[in-house]
Amino acid sequence: MKAGILILLTFGLSNLVFGQIKSERQVKYWLHKKIEKKGFHKNISKDSCVIFWEEYNRNGKVTKEYDFPSDRCWTINGPWEHHYYYDDKDRIIEHRFYGGEEGKGRTLMKNYFYSYPYADEPNRANEFYVIYDYKAKTRIEEEQIDTFYLDTVTTKGMFDFFRTGWKYDTIRYNEGSFIFKEGFERNKKLFTSDLITPILSKSDIKDFEIALIDNLNQICNKFTEVYETDESYFCEFEFREEGSRRSIKFRISKYFLEIESRFLNNNGDCYLSFFYQCERNGSNLEKLNFVKSYIEYY
Repeated sequence: MKAGILILLTFGLSNLVFGQIKSERQVKYWLHKKIEKKGFHKNISKDSCVIFWEEYNRNGKVTKEYDFPSDRCWTINGPWEHHYYYDDKDRIIEHRFYGGEEGKGRTLMKNYFYSYPYADEPNRANEFYVIYDYKAKTRIEEEQIDTFYLDTVTTKGMFDFFRTGWKYDTIRYNEGSFIFKEGFERNKKLFTSDLITPILSKSDIKDFEIALIDNLNQICNKFTEVYETDESYFCEFEFREEGSRRSIKFRISKYFLEIESRFLNNNGDCYLSFFYQCERNGSNLEKLNFVKSYIEYY
C-alpha cells in the first residue's frame, strides 16, 4: 500500500483501465530431473497450486484472499509466484514477485510499477522498483521497504513470455506453423516440418517426453544446421500444432538447446509450460521446471 501511494505521488499511473487480460498469476515448480533419474516422467507436483487464491476487482486489485492450509505446501523448494497487471493497451503496469522458504508461507519480495507518460513513445515507461525487507525475522518487518529505485525502461515484450499469438511471420505445414519474431534473420527455408515431426501430436506430456528422449539426437543435429547458418548467439522460434491447443518453443544457443512444451487455452494464452534443456549435441537432457498460469479476463 505504501509503495502504491509513493508511486502515485512520484509520477502517477495515468491509465488504470484494464484490457482483455486483467491479470495473470504464474507459479513455478522446480524439478531439475535428469533423464536417467527415476521419475523423469512424473509431471504432477506434490505442491498444491491453489493453496493461495485471490479475487480481483475490475481494476485488478485484490478484493478477497484465501489461504487453504495443506501439508503438501512447499515440498519442492516452494513455488515462486509472479502476479502481472495490465492496462487497456496490453502494457504491464504492475508486477509482484513472491517467494519464501520451505515450510513457510509466501512473502512479497519485490514490486515493480510502471507508468507511461511519453505520448510519442507508448512503450517507454517510468519504472518504480521496490525491494521489501523480506529476509527480516517478523512479518511486520518483512512488509517494510528496504530499498527502491526509479528508472526509465521500454516494456514492450518484457512480460509476454507465456503468450502465444499470430503477430509474427509464419511458415505453415499440414502439421502446424513455425512462428518467428520480427527481425528473425536465419534462412527460413531450413525450417521444414520434419525438424520436429517425431515430437508432434502426442496425447499427453509423458508421451511427448518419451518421443523427445527417443529422437533427441536427431532433433539436435538438425537444429545445429539451422543454428550454424548465422553467427547471432540465440536462435528462438515456436511451432504451433495444427488443430491443437499446443505449441513447442525452441531456443538454441552456442552450447544448449532449450525446449518448452506449452498448453494453450481458448484465447491462445499459455496456462501450463514444461521446460527442458540439453547440450546441443543431444546429451544430458534435463527437465528443469514447469509453470502454471492463472489468467483473469474481463
